[in-house]
Amino acid sequence: MDRTPDTQAAWLRIEREALAQVRTELEAEDTQPLTFGAIVAWSDCRFARTDELSVVHRAGEAIGDVALTLCGEVIPSAIRRIRLSANLVRSLGRCRYCEDQYTKRAVAS
Repeated sequence: MDRTPDTQAAWLRIEREALAQVRTELEAEDTQPLTFGAIVAWSDCRFARTDELSVVHRAGEAIGDVALTLCGEVIPSAIRRIRLSANLVRSLGRCRYCEDQYTKRAVAS
């Protein structure tokens, strides 16, 4: 692999641009509030490593700046949330309490 200063500078520029784009996307996601009943899941991290993925929850009401699920768990910031596809939602487990509460509220309205 060619390690000339020009090549290194080009790769560093590409890395800076990619990181800036990711930061912009994450900041935009953090500023948008989750809608009630939105499906969310996140990675559980300990010691800077992902230990496991959470089950799929439903977004509930926000209290102050803290977003909560219908079962009362705190929804972490956007950097830990997983972008969910239909296949991933099917493969992860679901929080039964969140699903029950969402169904009750949907039927009541």
